[in-house]
Amino acid sequence: MATAAACSPRVDPEDAAAWFAEVETNGPPGFVGGGPTSTPVEAPRGTDLGVLVPTVTQDLAAPLDIATIDAMCFGGGMVSIAISVSTPEAERSSLIDIPCDGERHEVAPARDGVTSFAFGGYPARWGPTYYAVVVDEA
Repeated sequence: MATAAACSPRVDPEDAAAWFAEVETNGPPGFVGGGPTSTPVEAPRGTDLGVLVPTVTQDLAAPLDIATIDAMCFGGGMVSIAISVSTPEAERSSLIDIPCDGERHEVAPARDGVTSFAFGGYPARWGPTYYAVVVDEA
């Protein structure tokens, strides 16, 4: 018996940009940013994210209790999201692969007293696309 798997074609950059513009303008409450995925850069020595590092940083005016941080992306395939969340006690970083299905996927769990977070999106499969990050307050 033979089986076949369908793979998504490369993402049309104009379609991806239009999707992101719609999310940016009319997206879910808590949208904080995103944009085109970028090419990985060399991480500073000693970081725990290997060669994928956050590229957008949000410093908060006052500590914030966060229910979740979600990410979503467009066009099929996968995107790697590098996320770093800081509280006065610690910084936690992770790298999560999410499917580019336009749906929200949790990339960081609930945390109290968040003072800053940073994120970046990198194409895992099928080439560059756009991604968005959404923060739900607790």
